Amino acid sequence: MALGLALGAPNIISIADQTQRQLGQVKMDVCAFVGVAPKGPSRAHQISVDETYDLQKVVDNWTSRDRTVAVKVTSWQQFRDLYGGFESPSRLVYAVANFFEQGGQEAYICRIVHDYETSAENLAGVATCELNKIYAGGAQIRLSAKNEGDWGNNLQAAVGFTFQPVEFLLDKSDSTTLSFDNLQGLTKGCLLRVVNDDETSPSDNFSEYRFIEHFIQHGDQFTHSTYWELDLSTDVLPANPTKIEWVKSQISILDSITGIQEYFDNLALSPSHPRFIARVLLTDSQLVNPQQDWMLTQVLPESMDPYSQNLSHLTSEQQLAIEPCQFMGGEDRFDDIEHADFFDANWVLGNEKSGSGIHCLSNIKDCSILVVPDLYAPEAFEKVDQNEKVELLSGAEFAPCFEAAQPQLEVEQVSPNLPKLLLDPRVNADREHIIALQLQLVYFADQLKEFVVLLDVPPEQTPQQILQWRSKFNSQYCAAYHPWLKVNQYDQNGQVGNLPKIINPSAVAAGIIAATELQHGLAHGPANRQAKSVFALQIHVPDTFHDQLHPLGINVFTQQRDGVWLSGARTVSQQPQWRQLSVVRLMVMLRRVLLQQMQWVVFEPNSPALWLDVKFKLQSFLRQLFIAGAFKGETPEQAYFVRCDETLNSPQIVDSGRLIAHIGVAPVEPLEYIILQFSREADGALKMVSK
Repeated sequence: MALGLALGAPNIISIADQTQRQLGQVKMDVCAFVGVAPKGPSRAHQISVDETYDLQKVVDNWTSRDRTVAVKVTSWQQFRDLYGGFESPSRLVYAVANFFEQGGQEAYICRIVHDYETSAENLAGVATCELNKIYAGGAQIRLSAKNEGDWGNNLQAAVGFTFQPVEFLLDKSDSTTLSFDNLQGLTKGCLLRVVNDDETSPSDNFSEYRFIEHFIQHGDQFTHSTYWELDLSTDVLPANPTKIEWVKSQISILDSITGIQEYFDNLALSPSHPRFIARVLLTDSQLVNPQQDWMLTQVLPESMDPYSQNLSHLTSEQQLAIEPCQFMGGEDRFDDIEHADFFDANWVLGNEKSGSGIHCLSNIKDCSILVVPDLYAPEAFEKVDQNEKVELLSGAEFAPCFEAAQPQLEVEQVSPNLPKLLLDPRVNADREHIIALQLQLVYFADQLKEFVVLLDVPPEQTPQQILQWRSKFNSQYCAAYHPWLKVNQYDQNGQVGNLPKIINPSAVAAGIIAATELQHGLAHGPANRQAKSVFALQIHVPDTFHDQLHPLGINVFTQQRDGVWLSGARTVSQQPQWRQLSVVRLMVMLRRVLLQQMQWVVFEPNSPALWLDVKFKLQSFLRQLFIAGAFKGETPEQAYFVRCDETLNSPQIVDSGRLIAHIGVAPVEPLEYIILQFSREADGALKMVSK
């Protein structure tokens, strides 16, 4: 911002403006889950309302769509409808189910699909069908499932037409125009069927389809009456039409497995009409898309007796029973998904466009927790008898040290449908690969400073290996959880299976974090909370080892008499002031509020009046948090402070176009202030750094 633009101008602010400038706390309970699903949004972009009216943009961007999109869901049922259920070979479905089970309410879902070399390969695996009795440019129009996967083969579609008679002025119509004294809802792009069914001259009978190009209003100055003249599309009509009908279309779509059904009526057959078939399906359908090769083309019903296709009196279920179109060609391609698909190697911080994989979250401003349950699939383990006796090799005499073999614990068989994600944590090379993948997640969180990534300590590790794993991480934007948890396994019909399912502890922790904030506020640490629907731990963590892990920042689930409890809420940061997860999340919230709600500072003259206004707004906001119990101290003076004066904003700082404010807060856990510097830079950007 150039200060000279506002220098000396009176700073008049209305009461409404002042109200809008009040700072308010934002939600921090929204979690993002990134993983593999049998269906769900992928290879798509968010289509704006303006873009739907310019279908050329949609067609131009069709093959350059995002490989990963983040979609918010607010219930387990909504997730099942969009992404499928327990038929999935991945852990994503169990992670999301347990997030909502613990009390979470909102989650972004990012479905991972493989990135193929060509756009044709990327769009393969999507089920398609040809709609009966409707054509575009001489070819039947085609629909495709909304996204790839075998699920699309369960779709059926049916198309029908209604023919609504409209009154017209025969004496004012000719072979190229039709006239009406009332438009009766007709507009550009509507399809008319012009009929001559005069039985006295059967040789002249005809049935022709014509689209309305535009219409002109005429007035009669003597009778003070008006009528509309509609110009039709090309070709001359035979003379003496006896009937004009407005042709509309309906499409019914059914997912025969889930029972989800969609019905769209009053559809137009020309791209110039707001309710063109392709446009409506793009924006309103959750099941299908039009194929792009006919999205810019006028389409026509098959040339036949239209009354045999008049389905207006039938229900959508009955329409689907009349020559339904079955989708085919959908394919699950789980075996192609690899670790690289979870990341976007071309994304860099500052990109306006979101990336793929986890990087699709770069522009999501309300995500506060990240869980990636399918980052890798632990290798299948053999089952052993838990009651097998272990030979004790200790004795009174010294002997050479050796590494005792670790007993194999019972774990469910991992599906082979994700072969390229399989990693065995017991193998050194695979364990290092797991760490490298997790470090990429932490690096992304460190870059954005917008959320905390939750990691799982790899399963089947010795205490020494767990400590070695812990030494690789040092970030305030990361929390670690151990051990993996047992829940009921379900089949695709929702029936409980015989074997337990081993799930990521981070998924359960995410739900506990969200529920704790919703119930008690952000300042309350998400620890000492019972995990719902978790009946056992994968392995038992001895108390002595638990006491060693807690100060190292590994949050442990423990088996208590009344269930499984989460005992810790720490980060893996090695800096004492950032060791509490609640403190880090509080600071993330402060940063988010200031950067999002202080944008008005950019447009104000940098003067003592502005410094006072900034200080007042910040103090008012911090006082709200103090009252809510977020800070330590018996008085506001002991809990926080705000400085924004001439000592921080010297003439040199002001001349450079910057404004600086220092905010000090004493969260409940630390014994010292955490200092934040809030500044307006010379280019008008807002910046927040820790001091």
